[in-house]
Amino acid sequence: FADSKNSGYLDLSATFDVGGFAITPHIGHQTVKRFSAASYTDYSVTVSKEVGAGVTLSATVVDTDTAIRYQSPSIERLLGHDAEALCGTQLSDLLHPDDVARMLGFIAEAMAKPHESATVEARLRHRDGSWRALEIVGADRRHDPAIDGFVLNARDVSERKTLEKQLRHQAFHDPLTGLANRARFTDRLEHGLQRASRDSRTLAVLFMDLDNFKLVNDSLG
Repeated sequence: FADSKNSGYLDLSATFDVGGFAITPHIGHQTVKRFSAASYTDYSVTVSKEVGAGVTLSATVVDTDTAIRYQSPSIERLLGHDAEALCGTQLSDLLHPDDVARMLGFIAEAMAKPHESATVEARLRHRDGSWRALEIVGADRRHDPAIDGFVLNARDVSERKTLEKQLRHQAFHDPLTGLANRARFTDRLEHGLQRASRDSRTLAVLFMDLDNFKLVNDSLG
């Protein structure tokens, strides 16, 4: 981003810690302070409180048509892509097909609420072809001449999502057989009853008895 008072450029590649915004070392402190105070302080402080220490945060600025205008170099650590190569491309090209509509809706909704930030989760394609779950904090900064776009700050939450999936599976499945447990049955039954009531349909429950299964269950699980 151009700094009009210094005729230089600021690299928004950054690592947030509890103290705030840690910019690339070669940028002078006064320059960073001037830029932050002018356009980025409130937003960066809000995000820094959420991400915690040592978390790589990638900054992206997109136009109203979601074309990438700026991409911080930290995207290479996050997704393996070259930052300059992404500039001019569409954000949707990186999104998982199932997440495109939700992400575009998120941006459209957030653009209708200037001066506010919002959070969404989406899967983006890594350079190696795998999908990474990212938590993205977005804010409309088109009113700020120093940015003039929609800012997206993203961090990788793939490990957290994997753990959440494992915990959900453990909560609703028997560890020995891998079959759905009583909690899963109750949960599905409640959802089924709600759908049946809403759609004026009838719900049936099939009970199947297995001979001597109680002996197996009592001895092994």
